Amino acid sequence: MARFSRFAIVGGMIVFLWSVRCAHATNACPASVPSGITNCYYIDYSSGSDSNTGADELHPWKHLPGMTGNQNGTNSGDGCTANCAANAPAAGNGYILKGGVTWPYTVFPLDWTWSGTGSTSTPGCTGSGCIYIGIDPNWFTGVVNAVIPSKDFGGCPATGVTATITGGGGSGAAATPVMLGGQTNFDVGGYLVAYYSLTSAGTGYTSNPTVTVSGAGCNNAQAVADIHRAIFDLGAGTFTWTPSQSQLDTVGVVAFNRSSNIVVDNLDIRNFAFNNSGGAQVPIFVQATEAPGVTFQNLYVHNWYTTQAKATPGSDGSLGLSFGYNSTVASGLAQNNWVGNGESAYACTVSGGQSQTVCGYGTLMNVNAGIGNPGEVLNNHLWFGNWMVRACPSLVSGNDIWGTLVSDNGGHTNNFYTGLCGTGSWTETIANNLLHDTDAGAMSFIEQGNGNTWYVFNNVMWKAYGGGTVWGIDEWFGAGPGTARIYFWNNTMYAENGKFSCVNLGGAGGPALYPQALNLWLYNNQCITDQTSASWLFINSGSNGVMPNTINGIVNPTSTTVANAANVVMSPATASIQGYTVANALQPQYGNSGTATFQGTNLTAATPGCGTAGLSALCQDVLGVTRSTTGAWQAGAYQYTGTIFSGPDSPFNLGNTAK
Repeated sequence: MARFSRFAIVGGMIVFLWSVRCAHATNACPASVPSGITNCYYIDYSSGSDSNTGADELHPWKHLPGMTGNQNGTNSGDGCTANCAANAPAAGNGYILKGGVTWPYTVFPLDWTWSGTGSTSTPGCTGSGCIYIGIDPNWFTGVVNAVIPSKDFGGCPATGVTATITGGGGSGAAATPVMLGGQTNFDVGGYLVAYYSLTSAGTGYTSNPTVTVSGAGCNNAQAVADIHRAIFDLGAGTFTWTPSQSQLDTVGVVAFNRSSNIVVDNLDIRNFAFNNSGGAQVPIFVQATEAPGVTFQNLYVHNWYTTQAKATPGSDGSLGLSFGYNSTVASGLAQNNWVGNGESAYACTVSGGQSQTVCGYGTLMNVNAGIGNPGEVLNNHLWFGNWMVRACPSLVSGNDIWGTLVSDNGGHTNNFYTGLCGTGSWTETIANNLLHDTDAGAMSFIEQGNGNTWYVFNNVMWKAYGGGTVWGIDEWFGAGPGTARIYFWNNTMYAENGKFSCVNLGGAGGPALYPQALNLWLYNNQCITDQTSASWLFINSGSNGVMPNTINGIVNPTSTTVANAANVVMSPATASIQGYTVANALQPQYGNSGTATFQGTNLTAATPGCGTAGLSALCQDVLGVTRSTTGAWQAGAYQYTGTIFSGPDSPFNLGNTAK
C-alpha cells in the first residue's frame, strides 16, 4: 500500500498540506484474491456511494450488484443504483466488501445473476474465468465481528464458563458463552456452548485475537474471533421475511442461483427470521442452485429460524445454507465454512420452550451437487442443525459436526444425511470426519442407489443419543445392473446410551429396501458399546430381513458373523483401559498387552485399497499418521504409535488440501 503527500517549502521548512492513503491503483486487486482475478471494485455500506467509481477503497460503492432492497414485495429504496447498477460483472472481476461493515436487511434480497466463463478445475471455480465476491484482509474496521465456536466435546457446567479475548493489537472485545444441554431432546451429558454472545466489539484490532474458553469439566471447548468478514444482517428481531414470496421459496434471500463460475468468500450472514405459516416447503437462507462451478468458502452462516410452524410441512424443512438444492447441473465446492444455529437452538429449547416444528435449529445445510456431477464438502464446522449432503460423485472430508438435531418439521431425523445419488456409477468418499453429540435418528446415514460405490473411512463418532444407531445404511433403488458397493474401513464409533450396534442395515419399516443388491466390505472398524450382546452390524427387520449379496466377499452370507470377525466390538471399560476418551476424540492414549487384540487388516495392497486412485488418504489415519505398508493396522480411525497426541485439529482432516 502506498502513501502520497503534497508539500510546500516555506522558509526552509517542509510543510505537509495534505496526506492521502491509497491502498490500490484504479480497479487494482488486493494480493489476497484468487489467481486470475485482476479487475476489482470496492464496496463499503458505511461510507460508500453508488455514484462513486468503486475503483478503489477511497471511492467505494455502497452496495454490491444484485442487492435489490425489495423485502416482501416492498422496495426500501436501499438497493444498488447508479454506477453500481450499471456495472456488468464478468470473468476476472472481483467485488471487495469492507470487513467489519454491516449491510442491513434493507438492502436484501441479494439476487446475483452474473456468471464467469469457466474454471480451470472442478468442483468450484479457479482461474481467470471466475468472478470473486469477498474481502481484502487488509481493509477492515478493526473491531471484532463475532466469536465463533470452533470445537466442543461437551461436558461443560451450566454456569461458570468464560471466554477471554486477548492479543490481536486491539482491546476491549468481550464475549459470554451461552450454554445448552440437559434437555429432553438433546441430552449431551453436560453442556455445550450454544453460541458466544459478543458483548463488546472492542477497537484497534489488526489481526484476529485469541479466544480462551475456560470451564470446569469442559472437553475441548474452543472458539475463534473474527475481524475480517463482511456482515450481511437480515434483520431478525427487527424484520421478518415471508417465504410465500417466490424470492425465498425458489431463489433465496442471499442467492447465487442463475450464475456459474463464481467464488463467494468471507461473509458473515446472520439473523434470518421467516414466517412459515404460508406452507412453503423450503424457505431458503443462502442458496446456489443450477449453478455449476460455484465455490462457497470461509462463510459464517448463523441464526436463522421460523416464527411460526408450517401449515403444510414438507419433507425438507427450512434450509440455512443450500448448495444446489435439487440441482442436476451444479458442481459445487463448500470448504472452510462455519455454519451453526446455536442462537436459535438456545432460544427454542431453553428460553422459549417452543415446539420442535417452530424452532429454527432443525435446519439443513443441503449440499447437493446434482446427479452425476462432482461436488466436494471439505473442512467445514457444522453445529446445531441437521446436515444433508447429496453430491454425486463427491468427497465429504475433514468436517467437524456436532450438536445436531432433527429437522424443524421432523421430516429428517438423521444428523448427517448423505446420498440420494440415484441409480448410476457414482462414487462417493466420506472420510476423516468428526461427528458427535447428536439427537434422534442415525448419527450418520447413507441412502445409496443401485450401482453406486461408497468409500467410508477414518470417521470418528460418539454420543449418538435418541433412538437411532451410529451409522445407518439404506439401499433404496433395488436390484439391477451394477450392484451397489460400500467399503467401510477404519471408523471409530461409540454406540452409547443403550445402542446395541454401530451399523444398522435397513431402516425400520422403510419402503422397498434392497440389501440384496448391496455388497459390503467391513474391515478394521472399532465399535465401543455398553451392550453385552452387541453385534457390530445389525440387519434391521425393516429391510425384510434380507442379507446383502456379500459381506467381505462371502457370497450370500447367512449371518453377520463374517462382519463381526473383521471388526472390533469393545466395552467402555476395555476402551477406558486402552485410553480411549471423549476428551481426546477417542484417540488411543496408551497401550498394554491387550493392544494386540485390536490389530486389523492391512489394506495397502487390497483392491480397492489405499493404493487405489483417489484413496491415498486411507494410507494415513485421521491425524495423518502413516499406516504400515506391511504390518497390521490398528482397528479404528487412529493408528496407535505409542505417542500421546495433544488432540486433533478441528476440522482435523490431513488427507485433503482445501482448493
